[in-house]
Amino acid sequence: MFRLRSAVRRRCAGFTLIELLVVIAIIAVLIGLLLPAVQKVRDAAARTRCQNNLHQFGEAIHNYHSAYKAIVPAEIADNWATWAVMLLPYVEQGPVYDKWNVMMRYYVQPATANADLPLFHCPSRSTPGKFGPNGEGRVFAGVNYVGPGGWSDYAANAGPDQVYYTFATAEGPFTRAMNPDTMNYCNPFQVDPFENGPGAASVISSPTRSWFSYVPVRTFDHVTDGLSNTVFIGEKFYTQRTSSGAINSGGVVWNGDFQSNYLRFLGRNGTQDPVTGRWTNEFALVTDPLYSASDSIFRFAASHHRGMGMFLFGDGAVRPVKGEANIEILHRLSSIRDNLPPMPD
Repeated sequence: MFRLRSAVRRRCAGFTLIELLVVIAIIAVLIGLLLPAVQKVRDAAARTRCQNNLHQFGEAIHNYHSAYKAIVPAEIADNWATWAVMLLPYVEQGPVYDKWNVMMRYYVQPATANADLPLFHCPSRSTPGKFGPNGEGRVFAGVNYVGPGGWSDYAANAGPDQVYYTFATAEGPFTRAMNPDTMNYCNPFQVDPFENGPGAASVISSPTRSWFSYVPVRTFDHVTDGLSNTVFIGEKFYTQRTSSGAINSGGVVWNGDFQSNYLRFLGRNGTQDPVTGRWTNEFALVTDPLYSASDSIFRFAASHHRGMGMFLFGDGAVRPVKGEANIEILHRLSSIRDNLPPMPD
């Protein structure tokens, strides 16, 4: 009996190598099953936060419209504040907005206007503080002026194209990108340059000249395709790194000097090839996070939410659009008055 108990004690003293390998294999299988589930939960949480950000922009645009009887402009003028600045008081960022003088160029705003806000970041793409506090600079009369920092994963819908118009002023020609009401396709954000009074003659030579007045003229009534059928804001695509290898911020969203910072195109323009059916320019959603072609700065993204891009529509709803969506579907969603019904996805 003594020998039997000793044998039992010796047998229970530890695992054999085979038993240990079996336990390790079971643990590995469990981890393999759990990791995708955990990742899906994280992705869902990030997408929800992204949707909430866009919802806040939607409410802000409607509140701005109630206050000014117009849709917030994409930009006041070239070099001036963008839609992102103008919406600050309507997304509970009044103290940041108060640091701005929106009648002055972006480049002469005070350094205290630096604001890298969580609201402007999709958690699947970037986080506040990732790109540092520095803004963007420009040289005027030999002096380098630097504006405040502030980055965004979101951009306003610029429609399928923009046309550049040049106006004669006392200080020389002044060029703006715009889509007037006489055009078939146009974006929902616009300022009328003919309503800017004497400031229109003061936008060229000096960074400290004031833009005396601006008048946002696009209203919800102009969106004849229906607010629920028209994209207002979406997730912009930008390459992960610049050509020099530096981490890319996507540009300062406050700066109306560079359209790639705060606008994106959607749809197509030009002429259609009768053989291939392709248009001169097609701005589909980017589904590859490593995409680096030259048109990447013009396009919206569908590369961070499992092949979908999140978009704010004019009625305030936030809906996903599949990355493989047909170019004609995207084109109709980008226009405010193509007089065509939205195509089913």
